[in-house]
Amino acid sequence: MYKQLTKRLLAGTKRSATEEELRLAWLHELQNALGVTFQAERGRNDASYNQVIIEFKNTGLFGGRDKSPAFKEAIHDRLKKYIIAKASYEGLDPSDYIGIATDGLHIAFAYIKAGDIEHGHLMPLSESSVALVAQACRDSIRRAVTPENLIEDFGHSSRPGAAMMQALADALVSNLSSKRPNKIKMLFEEWRTLYGQVANLSSNQVLDILSSIGFNISASKQASKQASKQASKQASKQQYRTCGPVCHPHL
Repeated sequence: MYKQLTKRLLAGTKRSATEEELRLAWLHELQNALGVTFQAERGRNDASYNQVIIEFKNTGLFGGRDKSPAFKEAIHDRLKKYIIAKASYEGLDPSDYIGIATDGLHIAFAYIKAGDIEHGHLMPLSESSVALVAQACRDSIRRAVTPENLIEDFGHSSRPGAAMMQALADALVSNLSSKRPNKIKMLFEEWRTLYGQVANLSSNQVLDILSSIGFNISASKQASKQASKQASKQASKQQYRTCGPVCHPHL
């Protein structure tokens, strides 16, 4: 597996003329091979996956030397700042994070220790160094509790979020379609009346919302009309019970 991944990464490196092209090529291959999704260009770092942060430099810019200006910049001016900032935002210890610096031809790992950053040897791109990158990503399973992660994992665009909203929508449709009167119909009609007064959405806006929410609303117009009719009947009965023949002398 890592042999083929190494070949594809090397091919991507050779095709890349800029740092951006290198980043896109590597993330594409890593995501396909490992089944993970990197967060690119979030928080100013090039790419991250949970507690793994990758800093890319233009192809061959390290020159195979950990004393090169480009390597020092990647470690001390980029990864150190990114790790400390990300740890502070996510409420985790900086030592929990792994930094990876690469120019497509060489790879180095970095860690925060006692408030400073330390790095390992600058390794050439090979099956063994790629295996270490893959292992670091596979081992990084701790998901920080942040608004972005919660939306990504449980928002309406996620599978769990869409499934939950679909179940709620189906339950609503079932109650609205029921021939028997129920409280859900009455509450739905009240909500629709009040929301309509505030929002006053056009039909095109409604269609745009339905196409973006990530689940299907299969309620028919007949079900909605039926709910409105029955809710109106219930409201009339309630009003009669309240004021009696004085309000409705014809009844």
